[in-house]
Amino acid sequence: MMEGSEIEMKHYQCKLWDNCDISFNCVVSGGNPFDIRLWGVFSCSDKSLRIPGFYDGEGNWILRFMPSQAGQWNFVTESDIPALDKLEGTVTAEQDSGGNRGRIIRKTDDIRYLAWENGEPYFLIGFEADWLGLTDLGEANDIPRAKRLIDDIACNGFNHVLMNVYAHDAPWGGLLGRDSPYDFSCPPIWPFGGDNDHPRYDELNPDFFKKLDKVVMYMRDKGVICHLMIYVWNKKVSWPEQNSPSDKRYFDYVIARYLGFSNILWDVSKEALTYGYCGPEYISSKCLRIRELDAYGHLLTVHDREFCDAHPEQVDIISVQNWRSGLYELMYTLRETYQGKPVYNIEHGGYESSPFLMAPGNYEDPVLCLERNYFCLFAGVYSTYYWQGCSWNIVCYEPSALPPERQPRFHYFLKMQNFFTKYPFHEYLPVPEGRYSSNGYVLRAGDDRILLLKRAEAYCTHLVNLGTFSSCSVEWFNPLTGEFSPQEEISAGHFLCLRSPWNNHFSIAVITINR
Repeated sequence: MMEGSEIEMKHYQCKLWDNCDISFNCVVSGGNPFDIRLWGVFSCSDKSLRIPGFYDGEGNWILRFMPSQAGQWNFVTESDIPALDKLEGTVTAEQDSGGNRGRIIRKTDDIRYLAWENGEPYFLIGFEADWLGLTDLGEANDIPRAKRLIDDIACNGFNHVLMNVYAHDAPWGGLLGRDSPYDFSCPPIWPFGGDNDHPRYDELNPDFFKKLDKVVMYMRDKGVICHLMIYVWNKKVSWPEQNSPSDKRYFDYVIARYLGFSNILWDVSKEALTYGYCGPEYISSKCLRIRELDAYGHLLTVHDREFCDAHPEQVDIISVQNWRSGLYELMYTLRETYQGKPVYNIEHGGYESSPFLMAPGNYEDPVLCLERNYFCLFAGVYSTYYWQGCSWNIVCYEPSALPPERQPRFHYFLKMQNFFTKYPFHEYLPVPEGRYSSNGYVLRAGDDRILLLKRAEAYCTHLVNLGTFSSCSVEWFNPLTGEFSPQEEISAGHFLCLRSPWNNHFSIAVITINR
């Protein structure tokens, strides 16, 4: 039985690709409000979108609509209760001049690369901060800690953050950072009723999600994609039984609540098959469910190479986690294998050190960690940065407060973003190792533009197999400082020897062939 109040329909206005929350008040007595279905059918010109709604607590239901084109959208609701059924209204979407560039999509002219929906290139530089959405759960309204960290990473070139909807505690022991101001393990609230130790799975907790909304929205306003991992198996979360009504209710709720944000990239699970918690059939069913619910078609991946290898048709991005010493070779092979999809190495084994020793990777030195990101890029795949100070339950949201020698080298990645803005990543193709140089890795645009990564251990490198030309112009880029060396003209010869002015670490030669 339910009591419906008279609902005054309104005309809504918003910007293109912004979220417009259309709310309805309806008090339901008896039954579970989280099981009541609400849909909105939105139409504009010849386009139609069917969007699921969600219950936001206190008798309030929301359709979170994101207009995908400018103009007037008419909507009508569908629901299994009369008070929410057949309600009509309009949303007028205006062009956005504030910087919202829409979703990330695969480039139409080369779907191995990513772009913003407005057509601008999107050079992904990832940053893993699993607990980012949980750092302000103790605050009344705002998200001051999350904002500080998002501001810091956004101004340093990072535009893609990997984070869990929820994580409870790290499985490793009491290492540095426990009980510090930066320890956000065992959050005070969680997505369900009760708590992690005494769960009430038939309930969902809107207050938890309202705080997460603010984090996702702030990331969007800063031009940062939220790579949202809906499950994580190794962080002590008391998840409901797989495929139970509670599990399905939670999953559908997350999709309905966040599909209206332009900056979402779906990821079913961090390390999906690694811990034996579920099988590929379960992950596959969740991929299919996202496709059913998300009319916008936000990109979808699964943080698991085994799953992506077996089911490439179900994901838009091939996500891998590889720590091998032969990183470049494997990444190049994967890119050649998956000609029709971007490849993204979410973890490459470089976990830059911090004052808070958590779970170390194979590499901790900041320059070696940076170099491994460049190995991925020169193989034509995207990559992610890890700093041990905020990759798990220890989230140092104010790294500038640390002693200078212990601060992370975020600024290296601003140099990277600037470099691949000057030399657009999507214009350069990786070539097999050894084809144009005696050592190092090469990206090439057309016949005459080359980027050459020279590794630190190489004294020099030689250009080979360039065909007939008169000379080449060479300048070197220092990935630690962003400096460029003076340009040098080198006449053609049998051996073209190149030596970096920064030979104590890896560097990049920018070469133009003059024919």
